[in-house]
Parts: sequence; structure tokens; C-alpha cells
Amino acid sequence: MSNQWLEHLIATNGCLEVRGLLKRSTGARRTESSWFNDATAAAEYCSWLQSEGLNVYSTINQPKAGVIGECRDLDIEAITGLFIDVDSKGSTQGEVRQQLERIIEYLAGFRFPADPIRAYSGDGFQAQYPLATALPADRMKPLMRDWYTVLAERFTGFDSKVFNPGRICRVYGYENVNHAKPLPTWVKWPDTLELLHRDALVALNDDVQAALNERREARQAEIEASRERFRASNQANPSRQWKDARTYDIVSWAKAEGLYIRHQRDH
Repeated sequence: MSNQWLEHLIATNGCLEVRGLLKRSTGARRTESSWFNDATAAAEYCSWLQSEGLNVYSTINQPKAGVIGECRDLDIEAITGLFIDVDSKGSTQGEVRQQLERIIEYLAGFRFPADPIRAYSGDGFQAQYPLATALPADRMKPLMRDWYTVLAERFTGFDSKVFNPGRICRVYGYENVNHAKPLPTWVKWPDTLELLHRDALVALNDDVQAALNERREARQAEIEASRERFRASNQANPSRQWKDARTYDIVSWAKAEGLYIRHQRDH
């Protein structure tokens, strides 16, 4: 099962980084990493990482040529798929899976594939939408940040942090060892893998940008209302009015407040 996922990523991106991570509440930490352009070799490395008690992850987007070491956002050339992750914190597995299906149904309204790749990470449920055409990572990153921010506001549990190009996700088929008892992970492929096209992303972006503009306009209206309340308060109490320091009559203000004391000069 994991071989099929690795084969898909390598066929799409040319190569990938496989990373093994261990992060315990006791403070124990360990990271192992290597790059592969062969799915069989990558799977063997994944099995070794798992035998060492590590969680197994990989990059999911297309890296720039010659990248070595742990992949960062700047190392990604192109976005080749959209990664949707719904966390299970505070919810049952059934509730999280239902929430993922709601998100899939919602995105289908923007002409996203109705049957994407579905997966379980041992912590939450995920959907993977391979793109029909790779898109530049530097241009996509701010757009994807907006999309994920708005989707997280609309759907409880939606992970808004997974928008970044250098994102790694679990290699499905290997156990999640973060729990006292390791949990299996899995991937479910659709009968026919439908690719995500640019027109669907444009439709989603139009909706998201409209929501963000509406939010900015509401915020601006709130600021203007606050300013108006401040001006009205000052007009009701002239002694509190703010004025330009160059034209403010401090003597008149002090007299009005009963604070002015005129000193007589000694002759």
C-alpha cells in the first residue's frame, strides 16, 4: 500500500524526501532523512525507519533540482496537489471522518473532484487532490494560506497549517507511533483518479477573496464606528478633546479645568 503512494509521489514529482521523526513527551528526539527517485528504495528506507520506532513522512510537492537535506518551503519548485487534513482533537474518529466528507462535498461545489484520495494518518483523516498542472510554489503559497485560513473558519478541525509548499505528510501504510499503542495508517484510492484543474482553484479563490474582502470591509466599518464614538465623546466633553499640539491652547484648557494658577511677579 505504501509503495503505491510512494510510486504516485515519485511519478508526479520526480523525487521525494523521506523523513523519520521521533518526538516524545519525555524529551527524546530523533530525525533521519534521505532523498529518493525510486519507490522501492524509498519503501525499504521507510521500513527501516519504522523498525527504528520512528514515524515516517515524505514531501508531497515537486522540489527544485539539487535539493539535499531537510526540505523547506524555498526548496519547492511547484505545487502538485492540495492536501486537506482534519484533526481529531476533541472529536471521535467518526465525527472527524464525517467532517472530512463535508469538506469534500463543499469543495465539489467549486468543481473539485468528488472522489479524491482519502487517507487516515492515525491522528486524523485526510484528502489528497493531485493537480492536473503543477503550479509555481512561490505564487501559490499566499493564495493557499488564504484558502486554508477561510476553510478553517468554516470547518471545525480543518488544519490551516498544512498550506505550505514544503509540507510533509505521513507515508500511508506505516504505523503512527505517537500513541501508547501504534496505530495503522491507510490510503483509499478512488476507482478513477480525477485530477484537480485550475478552473476549480480559480472558483475557490474567488469565493475566498470575496470572504476576505467582506471581512476587511467589516473591520474597516468597525474602526470607523469606533472613531465616530470617540469624536462624539470628545464633543460631549470638550476638555477631553485631542488637538494638534501646535495649536492647542493649554492655558484655556487649564483654566477650564480649574488648574490654572497665575503667579505674580515680585517687583
